[in-house]
Amino acid sequence: MKAKDYDLACPKFAESHHLAPSASTAFNLGRCYWVTQRLASAWASFRQSAHIARLQNDDRVLQVATTAAEALQIQLAKLVISVPSESRTDQLEVLRNGSRVSASLWGSAIPLDSGKHTIEVRAPGRIPWTTAITVPNEPTVITVEVPRLQPVELSDPSMPEQPPNAPTAARPAPLPPPTPPDPGFAQRMAGYVVGGAGGALLIAGASVGVHALVKNSASNNFCGQAAGLSDSNTCTPEGKPLRDAAQRAGVIAIGLLVAGGLTSGIGVTLYLTEPGEPASVSNQAARRPAAKRPALHVRASPGGILLRGHW
Repeated sequence: MKAKDYDLACPKFAESHHLAPSASTAFNLGRCYWVTQRLASAWASFRQSAHIARLQNDDRVLQVATTAAEALQIQLAKLVISVPSESRTDQLEVLRNGSRVSASLWGSAIPLDSGKHTIEVRAPGRIPWTTAITVPNEPTVITVEVPRLQPVELSDPSMPEQPPNAPTAARPAPLPPPTPPDPGFAQRMAGYVVGGAGGALLIAGASVGVHALVKNSASNNFCGQAAGLSDSNTCTPEGKPLRDAAQRAGVIAIGLLVAGGLTSGIGVTLYLTEPGEPASVSNQAARRPAAKRPALHVRASPGGILLRGHW
């Protein structure tokens, strides 16, 4: 203040008073505003200084601040924001320089610093209204009357337009019903596996059988009449190992063939006797002529395997 650098001093006094309010700081802030001709702000600071001094029983500051406020009061410019009843709508807001003016102050003379000020009025669903005023540095009363805000129309360029006949989002197509589980899948797969194992056993039996026939044919030259022996099952020392090997291979071949035939039969039975199809398919099948139920018969003998069936 002593250096008369008021542009720097006023913000410092304001910050100091905000951090630690006191009667003396508020008074000095009022003096700073008074010198810079912000009379309304100075008057408000003097009144606040007097209020704090009264609470703190500081009679000296109370007297000086009160005298300064009374001296300024007759020099103030004041603004009256008039809002007639026909202009009052739901959720109406009045703003001065971007700050909301309480409805309790509408129609009252409010001290205002000199300079330019902007008054804005807005309400939901209404076109905003704005005006600017210039307040002189002299005692005067300026009245701003708020007009009735006009309702927003769709063609109003200040409001975003909705595209005509905006297409609505297409409803997604319903998902197809889930495919019912196949009750016969597991049994069919088991039929394939068991039937394949049976086929492998049959092939192995056939291979061992061929080996037995080859061994038996080789032993014929050393057994029976071909070797000068009366009994056809009697063999020379050279033929006996061949005949024994042929007999062992024959037994193994028969065992493999029997096992392969039984396993294959089980596999075929599993495949042909799988559970019924889902209801939708069964309903169609019900309209077909009845057919014989599949059947399979397997019979094994020392001379071979007999498979018989119908489907």
